[in-house]
Parts: sequence; structure tokens; C-alpha cells
Amino acid sequence: TPQMLKQEAYWLKKIQSLDSPLELPTDRARPSLKTYNGARLSSEVDEELYNSLQTFSSKKKCTSFMVLFAAFNVLLHRITGQNKFNVGIAFAGRTLSESEELVGYCSNIYPVQSHLDSDMTIDSYLVKLKNELLDAYDNQDYSFAKLISKAGNLSNKSRPHFFSVAFNWDRVVVPEMYG
Repeated sequence: TPQMLKQEAYWLKKIQSLDSPLELPTDRARPSLKTYNGARLSSEVDEELYNSLQTFSSKKKCTSFMVLFAAFNVLLHRITGQNKFNVGIAFAGRTLSESEELVGYCSNIYPVQSHLDSDMTIDSYLVKLKNELLDAYDNQDYSFAKLISKAGNLSNKSRPHFFSVAFNWDRVVVPEMYG
């Protein structure tokens, strides 16, 4: 469909502009072939912090996800010293009318590029990242598997395609809130 061609063009253009991978400090050498071994770090946000996050997000005209994602990117910048890097985030991938009849899990995970300038304030970074995320949301229906096949031969076999760190925010529904 024309919509899918538009989204394909968007993501192909995005991956052409991706910079070098995120260089996290490690305690051992990276294997020559990727192994898909990884880890997950989870943490919970208490009610007071959650309410503060909601208030701050509202003042900045952003979602809580956008604010947390920005904070995560600032942390990665501090750890690595890199100004530009990519982080994967999940998208639902069901915004087109053609997907209404689909059954199953249709999410995609895509790279979102973070670019922090040394003179950037948190406000200007949030605006920039918000626009980047909104553009990505508008193009979330294109299949990540198709993007990898369209990308051709990716030379670095020791790293995942397009990003090595992903960010996700699982919102837990507390039963007391609805009882």
C-alpha cells in the first residue's frame, strides 16, 4: 500500500543516518559473533514519584514515557560520553485499517536516535526527542523483519542490528485502583 511504502522510506532513511553503536563499558570483550545473551534491569516507581512524573510530563507537554526515555538516554550519555546513539523501543504496530483483521502479536521494535548537544537544556532535548518519537509512532506499522532484509548485508556480525540497548516501560495496573 502507499502508506507502507511511505513508512518503508521513512525507516530506510532513518537507518542510513544511524551512527556508531552505543559503546557501553563492559567487564569482558565482546564476542566476535553475537550470542543474543543479554540481561534485563527492572525497577519500580513508587506512587509519589509516579505522581511527580505525571505532573512534570504534563507541564512539559510530553507523555511520561517520553520523559523517562529522555532520562534513560541522558544516563546512557553520562555512562558512555557519546552524544549520538540509538536505543530500541517497542511500538504496537496496529494503526492502519488493514491491520484490524490481523490476529496475534504485531509489535515492532525500532531504533530511535538520541542526539544530545553539550549546550542543550532538558527542555530543548525533550522537544527534540518528542518530535523524534512522534515521527517514529507515525511510521510504526512497517515490519522490522522487512527493514532488516531491506538493509542488506550488515557488516558487523558481533552486534545486533541498529541498536544494542532497548527501553520499555511496563505499566502495571493496580487492582485497588479499580475496586
